[in-house]
Amino acid sequence: MMANEQNGRLLSLTLTNGTIDTIEKDYKKLKIRGSVKVLHDVQVKEISTHGYSLFQSKVISEILKNNGKCILNGDNKVEKLTNRGILKINKGEIKQLTSSGSLTIIDIIHVTQMNAIGVVQGKEIHSDSFYLKLAGTNKIDLLIAKDICVEKTKMNLTSWNKRLICQQIKGDTIRLAHTIAKTVEGNVVTINKNCEIQKLYYKDHYTISPLATVHQIIRSEES
Repeated sequence: MMANEQNGRLLSLTLTNGTIDTIEKDYKKLKIRGSVKVLHDVQVKEISTHGYSLFQSKVISEILKNNGKCILNGDNKVEKLTNRGILKINKGEIKQLTSSGSLTIIDIIHVTQMNAIGVVQGKEIHSDSFYLKLAGTNKIDLLIAKDICVEKTKMNLTSWNKRLICQQIKGDTIRLAHTIAKTVEGNVVTINKNCEIQKLYYKDHYTISPLATVHQIIRSEES
């Protein structure tokens, strides 16, 4: 089911249910308000989703706001992505990603700026700036960013299940708390409380809290 409205020069399309084959390029704004599956590429100015939405192919949009459950199965390109629900992304390039719900990266994303409060799980994240406030168990295989900050939300009393589990973390400036990782590699690294790091590689400086455990510390020499 669909409806469209002309708002000045902005043509808006609302989808409420069903499977949609293609969306014409005349539409600038796409609204999902029910359970909708879109099969082919989508290129619009803005997407807002409530309910359940599945995009089977590529999504290109300046703005994407998710307030329900949204799955992006293609190779996506979004300028500003806001998630307040459950979002799963296969792969993509995103300039600004803000998440306060559940975010899953199936393959790999490249982000300029990422701010998350909630739960993030995924295979590979590359970012200039990565900020995560833990609200549950987060698992990321590979995290690479110039500036990385991981800390716990202060609202909850229990902390045992609020942590980040990583295989590998690489960056320039790294600040970690409540993190379990096999390897951490950076220029300036701060390991705060409740961290367990197997191997720490640093170039310039490192700090380790008395309430953290680091098994090996290795100085990376300039080649």
